[in-house]
This record gives sequence, C-alpha cells and structure tokens, in this order.
Amino acid sequence: ISLKGIKKYPDSNQLLVNLAVAYADNNQVDKAIETLKKAIKINPNDSSAYYNLGNYYFVRKKDLKNAEKNYQLAIEKKSLSHAPYLNLASVYRDMGDHNKMFETMLTLIKAFPNSYEAYYNLADFYFSEGQKEVAITYFEKSFELMDKEIQQSKNDSYILNKEKSKKSLLKAQAYQMLELYDKAVPTFQTYL
Repeated sequence: ISLKGIKKYPDSNQLLVNLAVAYADNNQVDKAIETLKKAIKINPNDSSAYYNLGNYYFVRKKDLKNAEKNYQLAIEKKSLSHAPYLNLASVYRDMGDHNKMFETMLTLIKAFPNSYEAYYNLADFYFSEGQKEVAITYFEKSFELMDKEIQQSKNDSYILNKEKSKKSLLKAQAYQMLELYDKAVPTFQTYL
C-alpha cells in the first residue's frame, strides 16, 4: 500500500516512514534505513523518522553511535512521545555511560512530568544500579501517577479495566523486584 501511495505522492514523508516500517517488519532493515533517510530529506523536522532510524540502528544493527545521534535528533525535533528519551537512556546504559543515562531520564521527567512510564523506567534504572531506596521513591511516584490516570479516565469499562490490569501488573513486578512481597502478592492478585 505504501509503495502505491509513494508512486502517487513521492514527496510524502509519512508514506516513506510507513514504508520503512514495513521493510523493517520484513527484515529488510537496510532498505528501511535508506527509506527513512529519504523521508528525512523531504522533512528534516519530523521526529518519527529519526526515532525509527534510531530504533533500527539500536535494535537491529547494534550501532549505538548512530542510534544515539538519531534519538537525540528525534528529541530535538520536539517529539510528542517519551519513547526517544527512554531508548536514548537505554543506549547510554549499553554504552556504559550511566551519568548520561540518568541525565536523559531526568530530562524526560521534565519534558513529561505526568508520565508514569518515565518515573517507572527511572526507578527501574536506579534499581538496576543497586540504588533500591531511590528506586522506591520513583516507583511510588509512578504508582501515584498511574492511580491518578485511572481516576481521570473517561474510557469505557473494558478499556478502563484493561488499563487497571496493566498498571497492577507493573506495580506488582516493581514490588517483587524490591522484595516487598507483602505488597507484591496482593497486587498480583488484583491483576488476576
């Protein structure tokens, strides 16, 4: 479908991004990268092209330097998502640069202060560094934001229950990591 659309609209940045995703889904990563570079030439301000390029370099090519560069560009282009920050922090973790990893996560929290995922991932990073007490603080903030999001939700009951279940599982996993089994078990039970 994207190929037909590109023939009709050769300067469509979004169609090129979609085509790149299709190439990557079919294990044609080099074609995906080439297609994303074309999309960037058409619209150098589109953060999604840089983000996807970062993903392919990071996950598929294991090219941390190019992944870092493209995630940074996605962030500079005012991404509306927290995903480039999370992935950039993961790149820094894999590079062994834990200062940049934490700096990126704190920048994410400044950019998305109501994102429970940001706090949850920061807590997970602190936990993996052996800083359990700091991790607990960020997990608790994440839980607070999860609960607030559920309370403010105006979704139908099916979607609301699905969100509650997802967030209960995240909480239970965090409590289990922290060896707070008295909290993990009842939280797992609410997930089930």
